[in-house]
Amino acid sequence: MSIFLRHSHNVKPERWGSEADIQYAIRKNSEKIYGVDPDTNCLIMPGFWGFPCLDFSGKQNHGTPYGGVAYHSGSLDFDGGDDYVEVTDNPLDITGSISISGWVYRKTNTVTHHIISKNALANTPFQIAMVATTNVLRSYTRGIAPETIDSTDTVSLNAWHNIVFVRDFSTVKVTFYIDGIQDSGGWQAYDPNDVAANDITAKIGCIGNLSGNFLNGPISEVRINNIALTAKQIALFYARPWDLYRRVGRTYYSVAAAPSVYIPQIMIF
Repeated sequence: MSIFLRHSHNVKPERWGSEADIQYAIRKNSEKIYGVDPDTNCLIMPGFWGFPCLDFSGKQNHGTPYGGVAYHSGSLDFDGGDDYVEVTDNPLDITGSISISGWVYRKTNTVTHHIISKNALANTPFQIAMVATTNVLRSYTRGIAPETIDSTDTVSLNAWHNIVFVRDFSTVKVTFYIDGIQDSGGWQAYDPNDVAANDITAKIGCIGNLSGNFLNGPISEVRINNIALTAKQIALFYARPWDLYRRVGRTYYSVAAAPSVYIPQIMIF
């Protein structure tokens, strides 16, 4: 039985256009369907359509796979040994509001598995993991001091889950969402002094400084927004995950028919 990401009601689409066409669709659908400013999209998961690991947000945060990362049916598969994807350093040094999301299928829980992190020994702007044995979600940051915040709810094994972490700089609080539902522990306070940028590249599937904690299982659609997404927006992304890539019409203009007069031509791709 395949464990890779398929939703019978909303199947992940095949790649249907050029990188520019998909970027255009993402921008339009972000606004129209999800109510999210597309300029806040810092990273659309590298590897959505296999290799090379392209970032379709327009921010050029392309990824480089290491180890034996495999691609199956719209998901990247990590073996828990040495697989990870490295992502461009900037503009991912986000120390203010941030929302980090992804679809994850975790096979084992003998170690703490990292979904995405930008971790350094001195400074860490974000690090999201699933903790060994307890299966809670964990946010780790480091600035003046290290700070760890755990969810109340857990992530079960051998099943796909949509995981979201939100840090709201305006309220100085963080919270988690699992499968579109806010963690029962609610919002928790954090110290913004314990969030600091670094020059380490971001890593998907392992801890940022490569000391281990490699994910065992497939992952899809890791996305970062440099805003605090609302509960409504998160629920929409969970309920309609692939509408971000819905094809949209695009207007092209022909050669001028007369001075300052152009004939619009609508192309649907």
